[in-house]
Amino acid sequence: MKSFSQKTKESVCKTFPSKPCCIDAEIMGFLIFAGRLSDMEIRVSSESCEILKHFAVLVKRSCGVSVTVEEGKTNYFCIVPHKKLIDMILKYEVSQKSISELFAIDECCKSSFLKGAFLGGGILIDPKKNYNLEFVTPSRSVCEDFKTFLDEMGIEFKFAERKSSFVLYSKQSDVICDVLTHVGAFAAQMEILNVKSEREVRNDWNRGVNSESA
Repeated sequence: MKSFSQKTKESVCKTFPSKPCCIDAEIMGFLIFAGRLSDMEIRVSSESCEILKHFAVLVKRSCGVSVTVEEGKTNYFCIVPHKKLIDMILKYEVSQKSISELFAIDECCKSSFLKGAFLGGGILIDPKKNYNLEFVTPSRSVCEDFKTFLDEMGIEFKFAERKSSFVLYSKQSDVICDVLTHVGAFAAQMEILNVKSEREVRNDWNRGVNSESA
């Protein structure tokens, strides 16, 4: 059964950026969280075949090459050998320039990069259980740089270290909804707002009952 997070990600895969700069920004957001560079090729993995098919379309539009999505033991993956994307990853790792300087220079690219990061490393908990959105990466430098990027967008996330992973997270419904607006996950945003409204009504009712009992 698909998780709330996976269903939300797959829902935003139905739309694509129209501008070349935004396509590249979304690709790089995805690669920084879900890609691994080795032997001059990038292996990209995801829990969802639909997400990787979306990524493959982006690569085709950016580089003109086709990528094949394959099924592994625990997830889906594809191999990207294209020099353009490898050079962009290497430049990010070597130059010490920030996400904003390399991939989201123009204002229009910021939401696209955030969408790619969400697809590659985001985990969204079902709001009926808890308000929680996380971005997970094995790299401290990526996590810190991404936090700076979010801060620049006026989106405040907290930092945590868990074993071999680094995490940015928010348990604030309004912050989570802000991110979902940027990435185009409007159905998930509405679900959170509905759950929040129901909880507020229930809490008001409980307070009224307790007041009458007192």
